[in-house]
Amino acid sequence: MDETFTDPIAMQRIELQQLDQDLSTLGRLAGDMLTMLRRATHAAEVGNAVASIAPALEEQVRAAQEHRAAIGLGLDTIARAAEARRQEAHHLRTLYSIGQAINSSLNLRDVLNLLMDKVIEVTKAERGYVVLRDEQSGDLTLAAARGIDHALIDDESFLISRGLVNQVATSGQPVLTTNAQADPRFSAMESVLHYNLRAILCAPLVIRGQVEGVVYVDNRLRTGLFSPRDLDLLVNLANQAAVAIDNARLFGYMANVLASIASGVVTTDVQGVITTFNRAAASIFGIPADQAIGRPYGEVFGLLANSPLPLLFTQVQNTGEAVLGHEDKVFVPGRGEVVLLLNVTRVVAQTGERVGVVVVMEDMTQERRLERYIAPNVVEHVISGSAALKLGGDLLEISVLFGDVQGYTTLSEKMSPVELIDLLNAHLSLAGSTIMDPQYEGTLDKYIGDAVMGLFNTPEEQPDHAWRAVNAAWAMQTRLRDFQQTLPPEKHLRFRVGVHTGKAVVGHIGSESLMNFTAIGDAVNVAKRLQESARVGQVVISEDTYRAIAPAQRTQLEVRPLGFIALKGRAAEVPAYEILSITADTAG
Repeated sequence: MDETFTDPIAMQRIELQQLDQDLSTLGRLAGDMLTMLRRATHAAEVGNAVASIAPALEEQVRAAQEHRAAIGLGLDTIARAAEARRQEAHHLRTLYSIGQAINSSLNLRDVLNLLMDKVIEVTKAERGYVVLRDEQSGDLTLAAARGIDHALIDDESFLISRGLVNQVATSGQPVLTTNAQADPRFSAMESVLHYNLRAILCAPLVIRGQVEGVVYVDNRLRTGLFSPRDLDLLVNLANQAAVAIDNARLFGYMANVLASIASGVVTTDVQGVITTFNRAAASIFGIPADQAIGRPYGEVFGLLANSPLPLLFTQVQNTGEAVLGHEDKVFVPGRGEVVLLLNVTRVVAQTGERVGVVVVMEDMTQERRLERYIAPNVVEHVISGSAALKLGGDLLEISVLFGDVQGYTTLSEKMSPVELIDLLNAHLSLAGSTIMDPQYEGTLDKYIGDAVMGLFNTPEEQPDHAWRAVNAAWAMQTRLRDFQQTLPPEKHLRFRVGVHTGKAVVGHIGSESLMNFTAIGDAVNVAKRLQESARVGQVVISEDTYRAIAPAQRTQLEVRPLGFIALKGRAAEVPAYEILSITADTAG
């Protein structure tokens, strides 16, 4: 039995034993008196008998009364101890239930509102406030306020207790006053006098050793409402609330971090239920976070055709072996085929206990699609390390091809922007794929609005680069004309193509963190101007390109001299030719 109850109960047992002895003695004395009275024959004998017994009777009666009084006091002590234990048990149950409530949420606003509701409930205060220190300015700002009826209190009401709140925030010491009007510590405060404050409880919120806020409750009507036990309860609540507030802040910070990073992040618990599904993951899979969190990963990712994620989650969860750099394709409704670079690993607590699984994913769809526009030999050139990835370039003779779309401006009046973009992309994709065709192995340099730029003789050397460029240009026009046959007349677009051969600086342009492989120089500018001078459906090449083609191959060309063409931005005119046909099969 608890020590609080042991001593009073043992004492009552002794007192009860003494009382039993007293009653037994009284019974014996009473019996003796009756015997003596029966034997007495004269009044004098009766008086002598009573006189001899009376003192003993009086003493036993006094002893019995004393023992009875002691028993009464002992019972009072037991009752008080039992009440104290009952209050302590209620105190602990209250702390436990409130701790469960305020730690059940990681939303800071919810935590603060729950805290105020519970504090008002258990202290029977009239009003309550929570102030938190602003993480930027360090000032105390009102974070939550409640009245006894749960009504929100006007922010200006916080001013009435600012002095006391600041005192607690500075000292870190809790405050209890049962009658602030009569308390010499606070009676001179203007807010106490003006607003007639009486009972006040105030406790600091200590987070990581620093006072980061204050919990405050008061009553303007009743004195003596709060007790030291209430202050102890509020201090304990404040300590629990401080932990919950810190967790909520950290969770909010991590949520912001996860939301802001570009990589998709998904975490599960040990049961395989999704616990984190950040904004990037929602964007990748087209699944809102609230429809993923709280559901088994197999149920969520099983909706995606050919998804490797359920298998990878299970594999890592069971074996503990991380899967790093795994690239795979999934079909996402509304997006189509998506290429993902996956890193999956098990999450383990410091105790070694398994917590769950985390997957970090990169959406490589766009990168992989762009790679389709680069000839395989160019990709191999970079991957093999044949060319150093550094800023700068080399002066080389190259052939440059420019092609641009004509006619889409007028179509914009008849088609929606989405339809127009789809049509333009179809034409540019066909032009870009022609440049990279294995027959020509050109480098798709870039798309410039409605134009496409291709390079030949770089990055790999191509002795017949002029011939490749001319054939690619002719094939581009041929394929685009064939494509037009599949479209209604109102969606017909036309291409103009120009080709020039000359010197240019070829290499990586940009910065150390982001660079593009391209060409810069007069050869590029001339090719662009030739393309601009061409009519729709034409391929115009410079004389330099024509002369750079081997004589045997040149005989396969049917050209029409255009004479000297004045090009925008150049003082000297450029001799040029129009390609009329190419008899070789390589242009098909």
